[in-house]
Amino acid sequence: MHLERINLLPPDRLAALRRGYFMRLGALAALILIALLAVHAMLLIPTHEFLVRQVEAKQAELDALSGNDTSAEEAAFETRLSALSASAARIIALKNSPSASGTLMQVLQIPHANVSLTGLTYTAAQGAHAATVAVTGVAGTRDSLRQYQLALQNASFISAADLPVSAYAQDTKIPFTIQLTLVQP
Repeated sequence: MHLERINLLPPDRLAALRRGYFMRLGALAALILIALLAVHAMLLIPTHEFLVRQVEAKQAELDALSGNDTSAEEAAFETRLSALSASAARIIALKNSPSASGTLMQVLQIPHANVSLTGLTYTAAQGAHAATVAVTGVAGTRDSLRQYQLALQNASFISAADLPVSAYAQDTKIPFTIQLTLVQP
C-alpha cells in the first residue's frame, strides 16, 4: 500500500481546519507574548522604585543646600571669620608691641645695689591700658629701696614706678612690690 494519506475531507473543510489551527497558534503566541511582557513589566518595578527614591533623595539634598541650612552655615562661617580677624589683629598688635623678654631684660639691667629681686611679672598691653611689670624683692635699707625706685622712674621705657608708702615701714630687709607702667610705643 502506498504511504500517502488519503484525505477524505472536502477542500473547504480542510482550509477551515488549517485556518483554525493557525488561529490557535496565533492566539497561543499572543498569550506567550503578553505573559513575557507582564513578567518584564514586573521585573522593572524594583528598578523604577529605586530610581524614584534616588530622584527624591537628590531633590531633598538640593532643597537642603539651597534652603535655610545654608544660612546657618553662613552665620557660623561669619562668626569664625570675625574670630580669625580678631586673632589676626592681636597678632599684628603683638608685632608692634615690645617683647616681654626684652622688657624684663631692660628692667634687670637697671642697677639695684643692696636690693635682691625675687620676681618679675609682665602684663601685656590691652587696648588703652599700657603694659605693666610688677617687680618684687627685698631691699637691705630704706635708702637702697628709694634709690632703686628713682632709678626705675628715670628709665626711658618706664612712665611710672609706683611703690606703696607702706613698704617703708621697716628699717631693714624690706619686702616690696613696685608696679611699673611702661611707655606705649
